[in-house]
Amino acid sequence: MTTYSSIFRYADEHNWEGLANAFTEDVDFDYHSLSGQAAQTIKSAQITANWAAFLPKFKFTMHYLCNHFVEVNGLHATAFCYGQAIHQQPNDEIWTVYGKYYFRLTEADGRWKVSAIRYEHKYAQGNLNLP
Repeated sequence: MTTYSSIFRYADEHNWEGLANAFTEDVDFDYHSLSGQAAQTIKSAQITANWAAFLPKFKFTMHYLCNHFVEVNGLHATAFCYGQAIHQQPNDEIWTVYGKYYFRLTEADGRWKVSAIRYEHKYAQGNLNLP
């Protein structure tokens, strides 16, 4: 849980080095249900660059995760949780999204890293005009 939870903590704290190190080099990345962009395998550096360009436009973000289910099978694991992300916009209005997260993790050199992340968007509320 710590590994995939750290992704959101690092994103909220703008700790881009920590964020990049939480992922494997190549990541199966799927946010199509929110962004409309097709799922793809991308470099962790690209995820970090994308989030570093987007998230600082908000006054703050806070990601909440709950109802965790983790299954470990040797050097691989899958995980699931519900998520809520609050984004305060420059005009002080709030944009909040709710959904489910699915992860694949891989252990290498005694350290777990996220090799896949899929977000299944369920609902958004607030000001949808993003900065």
